[in-house]
Amino acid sequence: MANANSSSPILTDVTFSGNTSGSSGAEMFNTNGSSPSLTDVTFSGNSASGSGSSGGGLYNYASSPSLTRVTFSGNSASGSGGGMINAGGSNSTLTHVIFSGNSASSAGGGMFNGSSSPTLTNVTFSGNSAGSTGGGVYNNSSSPALTNVVFSGNRAAYGGGLSNYSNSIPTLSNVTISGNSASTSGGGMNNSSSSPTIANSIIWNNQDSSGAGTAAASIQNSNSTPAIRYSLVQGSGGSSSWVSSVGTNGGHNIAVDPLFVTPVDPATAPTTAGDLHLTTGSPAIDAGNNAAVPAGVVADLDGAPRITGSAVDLGAYESQPAVALTVTPTPTATRTPTRTPTATATWTPTATPTPTSTRTPTRPPTATATRTPTVTPTPTATATRTPTVTRTPTATRTPRVLPALTGLTPKSADRGGDAFTLTVNGIGIANGAIVRWNGEALATTFISTTELTAAVPAARLSAVNVAQITVQNPNGNVSDAVAFFVTENGAMVISSDAATNADPGGTVIVAAGGAQNVVAAAQGAGTIAVAQYNANPGGALPFTGASAYMDVNLSSGNAFTEVVMEFGGLGSGSQIHWWNGSAWGLASQQSYIASSNCVIVTVNQTTSPSLSELTGTYFIGAVGPTAVSLAAFTADRLADGVILRWLTAAEVDVVGFNLYRAASAAGPYTRLNADLIPAQGDAMTGASYDYLDTPGFGVFYYQLEDVEIGGGITRHGPISAQSGATRRLYLPLITR
Repeated sequence: MANANSSSPILTDVTFSGNTSGSSGAEMFNTNGSSPSLTDVTFSGNSASGSGSSGGGLYNYASSPSLTRVTFSGNSASGSGGGMINAGGSNSTLTHVIFSGNSASSAGGGMFNGSSSPTLTNVTFSGNSAGSTGGGVYNNSSSPALTNVVFSGNRAAYGGGLSNYSNSIPTLSNVTISGNSASTSGGGMNNSSSSPTIANSIIWNNQDSSGAGTAAASIQNSNSTPAIRYSLVQGSGGSSSWVSSVGTNGGHNIAVDPLFVTPVDPATAPTTAGDLHLTTGSPAIDAGNNAAVPAGVVADLDGAPRITGSAVDLGAYESQPAVALTVTPTPTATRTPTRTPTATATWTPTATPTPTSTRTPTRPPTATATRTPTVTPTPTATATRTPTVTRTPTATRTPRVLPALTGLTPKSADRGGDAFTLTVNGIGIANGAIVRWNGEALATTFISTTELTAAVPAARLSAVNVAQITVQNPNGNVSDAVAFFVTENGAMVISSDAATNADPGGTVIVAAGGAQNVVAAAQGAGTIAVAQYNANPGGALPFTGASAYMDVNLSSGNAFTEVVMEFGGLGSGSQIHWWNGSAWGLASQQSYIASSNCVIVTVNQTTSPSLSELTGTYFIGAVGPTAVSLAAFTADRLADGVILRWLTAAEVDVVGFNLYRAASAAGPYTRLNADLIPAQGDAMTGASYDYLDTPGFGVFYYQLEDVEIGGGITRHGPISAQSGATRRLYLPLITR
């Protein structure tokens, strides 16, 4: 199902199951402001199977659907976002949503967010997996708000529960992260150049290569400083003995067992087993800060009342008052067996007899006796699946994701500059790794498993270009490329991104920038890179109000069919201009979206610029040009006069032109044309003009005047030219 151009259907009690697509958005694709409303909808067993395809269940681009009581189960993507992907400013709203058993070969087993900030309330991520990063959720330049959310039994190479990259600042309130596993780092959470804010939350019993329950297994940070307060974080030492590698201590943090009903063993991830409700006597009860509960939140993940004691509990579930224990035995027996098989099934293979015998008396004997035959085959089924779970990550994870680059310093250099040292940061870098520039090896120095330096010779900076930087480990594994920009005018890249898609029917998304940014979605196969500059990298501007400087580059030999770019953070009336190497012109196919303060630009083979012109092409967002964006004004000598030519890149509210001539640069100037020369261009495209002047022999000076609808005029010039054929003076030959 595809929804485009502000199409917003309402769907209730619908199931999408078993569908397969060779491109992104296997079951539903929303784009260009389409924001459907989904209630009691299920996405189950759908697959985006094409190479690099994303969004196994739901794909949103520049769209913000509303989801209530929606389930994503068993969906998959060969790229990112096994269950759901939000990109290009898709700020979806999710309430009472479950992501269970979804998978992605790359990032975001449950959900992938790219330059998007959805709102998640009462959401569960359990048993999801990603071959690369973010088993439950992956955020890139995104700042979602998470309230009453559980991450349980998810798995990835980095960030088993969730991964935050590239200036992502998610807000976590009453979130429980437990039983997640990362084969490399950040079993609970992995942060790279991101700074989440965490309050009233629990991060406990996660696992990565450092072990289970370590500080790194809870939260792994690279150039990141999460702000943590009123939370329970294993390995943090609590506020009294804070471990700084975890993040910034905001006070009132603890690091003791939260006493879950049935803990989740991270070694079994991906799994949906376990019960993360708090038992009586849990230190997480009444340990939170009521002021940190988002406004309007009055219930927990179960829908039970929130804040039942002196203070809010930590985590997604609120412990209910003692009156709940006085209910007649029948309801107790009904609720208890619901959790009993889960606990017994999960712990029978690994738990010692003592816990089993301890918990058995707390459940009615009838329920225990009834469930015993069921429990016996459950471990057998678990044991049968375990080897499969173990083998799948082993086969997928290591060759695909190691090493992975997280940044370059610097990100750019000026054309014609001196040789310099490039610092390459990443994860999974082995001693002996080599930095490659467009595939060619650079002299490389190993610093650590997260850093290399490489010597870049001056010869690499001889021309403006975009280089693809990769790292190759000694075992042959090569990272994805990160773009390095050779620019001019001293403009430096402050943010960049690059990605590759091998599927001709797929879509690849990249994003760069902060408050003002660019998100580009390229359809087809190839590599695309984007960047944001700190200053104008092109020629002099013929307009005012420039506020964003961007760069978009498509790899040589790409097979892209269309690129849709969203330039965000721009004021009312802004337009996008591009630099063709000699002049600025308006992008021909663009529209301003007032509701999100952005401009959408579409580029294909018939637009200006065209796909073939996106070769490190500069773009500028600005309020608008002057009446005429003049690309050229020339005067050339002919045998019988002077030919005047001018070329415009854009004409805004212009009615026509006048030409003036003088015998000296200082004037006085005389108008040449009797009638106004009509304007042929418009705000999106310019036009070319020529005029023949026959002033006789000599050197003459010319000015061009554009006349606006309101009567305003602007003069350009002067320029000069010799008129007429060269005259020769013949002298008599005198002989004696």
